[in-house]
Amino acid sequence: MFLPENRQPGETNDGEPKIPARMEGNFADQAGGMRGCRCRAGMEYCRPMKAYEEVAEFIALRDPRKVADFKPSAEARACAVALLEREKAAVLSPEERRELDHYEDLELLMNLAKARARQLLAHGR
Repeated sequence: MFLPENRQPGETNDGEPKIPARMEGNFADQAGGMRGCRCRAGMEYCRPMKAYEEVAEFIALRDPRKVADFKPSAEARACAVALLEREKAAVLSPEERRELDHYEDLELLMNLAKARARQLLAHGR
């Protein structure tokens, strides 16, 4: 969507959502193999993708067809590509790194929302 097809920070090879790299240090394996995070809000562990999934569900329920068909503007895609090129060249400023991180977060969220919207459409919603 925002990022080129060959760079999908919101998915792994098995199609499962991926935790953004800058957040991975917040996650630890629980007994029983479940990955969770040590939350600042006092919870020992939480499901890492839960907040993203809740927002994606909210977005998808608004108008599943529009969500499934959403494509970012050419300008937004061009900006993301330019940031990726600067990242490859190792010349990203801290501000540009934060901007690229935001694009990756949006990519993850919209991938989840689009997947949920497609499920809703497949089940006649």
